[in-house]
Amino acid sequence: MTTFRPNFKETAARPRIAFIQSCWHRDIVDELRDAFLAEQGRIDSRAVDLIEVPGAFEIPLRAKLEALSGTYAAVVAAGLVVDGGIYRHEFVATAVISGLMNVQLETGVPLFSAVLTPQDFLGQGQPEFFKAHFVTKGIEAAQACIGSIGSLNPGYAPIRIALRINVVGSSGSGKSTLAQHLARALALPYIELDALFWQPNWTPAPDP
Repeated sequence: MTTFRPNFKETAARPRIAFIQSCWHRDIVDELRDAFLAEQGRIDSRAVDLIEVPGAFEIPLRAKLEALSGTYAAVVAAGLVVDGGIYRHEFVATAVISGLMNVQLETGVPLFSAVLTPQDFLGQGQPEFFKAHFVTKGIEAAQACIGSIGSLNPGYAPIRIALRINVVGSSGSGKSTLAQHLARALALPYIELDALFWQPNWTPAPDP
């Protein structure tokens, strides 16, 4: 039998977070992971340990092992359970979420689920949509994780970093594409210098 840890302040003061992800559809799940790391690094100073398991079904057991290790302030789970046209995905998704909930109730270590189950993953354009959607979910997972830890330990003050990135390159080198991707992943405003210095029809903007 596992031991419930009622000392939330001690748990929340730990300097590390475990991030567990499944490897199925990893090109999509990696987007969530990268967005989580970027946002968490922006608003918090804890280290994040990255842990991989084959599929979503294997996440709850690994989450329990990490929660019981006494190392982590929180455990975050990420994965994609796809509806492939059979009913099995519903059982997998339910088992994973129920397992994660049981882990946090049994151990007292906060668990955060970013294991998603799209209803129409195989439809036209849907994989591309969810690849972008997972970026948003990664940011939201980081904010929920750090916010919840903070509520358990009000005395902890995360390190917040004011971040600005200037992307410079020659014409046609992909500056805008890279800058837009960074802005989305890091939840930063996207600003084009052309929009500041030029009006329509390339008319110079007046001095401020």
